[in-house]
Amino acid sequence: MKAAAINRYGSADVIEFAEVPKPTIKPNQLLLKVHYASINPVDWKMRNGRFKLILGNKFPKVLGLECAGEVVEIGKNITKFKVGDRIIGSSFPGCYAEFTAVNENKAVKIPDSLSYADASTIPVACMTAYFSLFDLGKLNKGDKVLLNGASGGVGLFAVQIAHIIGADITAVCSEKNFNLVKSFGDNIRLVDYHKTDVTKENIQYKVVFDIVNS
Repeated sequence: MKAAAINRYGSADVIEFAEVPKPTIKPNQLLLKVHYASINPVDWKMRNGRFKLILGNKFPKVLGLECAGEVVEIGKNITKFKVGDRIIGSSFPGCYAEFTAVNENKAVKIPDSLSYADASTIPVACMTAYFSLFDLGKLNKGDKVLLNGASGGVGLFAVQIAHIIGADITAVCSEKNFNLVKSFGDNIRLVDYHKTDVTKENIQYKVVFDIVNS
């Protein structure tokens, strides 16, 4: 199959089209025909070698952490999906290919209201918000949470997730983005970082999610 791959670490110039083997799925995986794949900061960090101690020096490497596509094959242990389902998923390697293997626990069905293109931008930002708030922050209903950088991709997912579970949200962003943030949840305290330094407020938060600097 065709893929966008690298045979060494470096600048964007090292990315090239290549013929690579079509993935063979495991019992808990889906084979996805990729329709759209998105670009994340972690993709260029993988490409330029920042994570080479983790990724190693075995090439070629197919890049791309998130995509949207159609299920064309399912592993024998799959129970939540079927061939033909439209899903988003996260996979490495690699979503910059005609096909990719996605673990069942990293796949979600795409609502009919979303196109493949729009849906492909969801997985990494949404999972970053989810894991940060729940796996690390242990956020629960009623907890006070401070979201610094609430109007960005990860931030807006964090706002929605925290709102759904009933957390007490303080969202920090520019005033020009207040309406955008408010559109994703009610009863949100909005703070313009140009005017207010939240670190000087006498408020105790259960979770502080610094999306800007982390």
